[in-house]
Amino acid sequence: MPTENLNAGKLPLTFVATAETSANAVHLFLDGAEMNLRQNGDTWNGTKEVNAGDAMHVKFTVNGFEGTAWSLTLAIKCPRTSKKIVDESGTIGEPNGDDDENNGHGFEKDVDIPAEPCKAA
Repeated sequence: MPTENLNAGKLPLTFVATAETSANAVHLFLDGAEMNLRQNGDTWNGTKEVNAGDAMHVKFTVNGFEGTAWSLTLAIKCPRTSKKIVDESGTIGEPNGDDDENNGHGFEKDVDIPAEPCKAA
């Protein structure tokens, strides 16, 4: 019985994330797989290798006191520099752009992945 290659057309890419917030907990999911973010004061950092296609579903959640600000940058790690693909910010308890249902507790969106993310422009 033939088996389907689930990674066909996907590239192994390393993603790097930095979240800035004084919130109690943050969680970042790339295509449903959670990235381990390590806290150092108000900065949370992590890296994760993912077999990525031409798009990725990104979900970021943040829990803390109402009025707490947060920001997240997500980039593809390249040899010379990183290619930023997400740059979001918000405040817990306040709507975040078009995503009113999260009420400032993060966001969820699909992000395009460049075909050759590390190719010099």
